[in-house]
Amino acid sequence: MGTGGNNVPCLIDKEPIVLAENTIGRRPENGGNGIGYSEGVSYTLNATGVHGVCNEGAVRRLTPVECERLQGFPDDWTKISYRGKSEDECPDSPRYKAIGNSWAVPVARWLGERIQEELDNVATDTPMS
Repeated sequence: MGTGGNNVPCLIDKEPIVLAENTIGRRPENGGNGIGYSEGVSYTLNATGVHGVCNEGAVRRLTPVECERLQGFPDDWTKISYRGKSEDECPDSPRYKAIGNSWAVPVARWLGERIQEELDNVATDTPMS
C-alpha cells in the first residue's frame, strides 16, 4: 500500500485499527465519528485532533512521520528549524499543526491536473459563430 509519495503510511507490521480523533479521551456518551474506528483507512488529519491507532491491543498516537506519509509528504518534511532550534530539535507540536493545516499531496495534484485539463479544453475550443 502506498501514498502519493510512494511511501508506506504506517511504521508497524500489521494493519492497525484507526481511531476517530474525536473519540480519544472522550466519554462514550459524547459520541464520535460513526462507530469511532476504521480498519485500513485513516480519518481526515487536522491541526487540533489527537489521531491514534490500535495495534495488537496497544493504543498510541500517530507519529509525525506517519502523518506525513498519510498526507503524501516525504519523511521528515515538516522537521524544520523552529524558534531558534535546529531541525533535529524540532518539537512534534508544530509538525502536527503543519500537517493538519496542509492539503494531501495526491489530492492537490489531482485537482491541479483536472484544472489544467479544463483550461486546455477551453483553449482548444472553437468559438461559436
